[in-house]
Amino acid sequence: MNKNEMIKKIENVSRMWKISIVRELCIKNDWFTKGDIKQYEQMFDLVKESNYEYASVCIWLCSKTEKTIAEIEDMMITEIYKTAVEMEVMTE
Repeated sequence: MNKNEMIKKIENVSRMWKISIVRELCIKNDWFTKGDIKQYEQMFDLVKESNYEYASVCIWLCSKTEKTIAEIEDMMITEIYKTAVEMEVMTE
């Protein structure tokens, strides 16, 4: 499944689920260690709006990572999709 198909499938996943999943990704990958709380909240606002591209830019700017913005975005979308399928929180 390509990125656009995954995005379409996860449109109806709860905003809180998305935030929780992205938060876990940040912790797991040691991302967002250079950002402040206001930037962190702004990044989550972008996640709530399903604006994964700009959320990925925020993560990249506030992290010491070798991942590219595109890789971060793909990881976010894939993890949200995978978790939604596993938890059966996605609507068809």
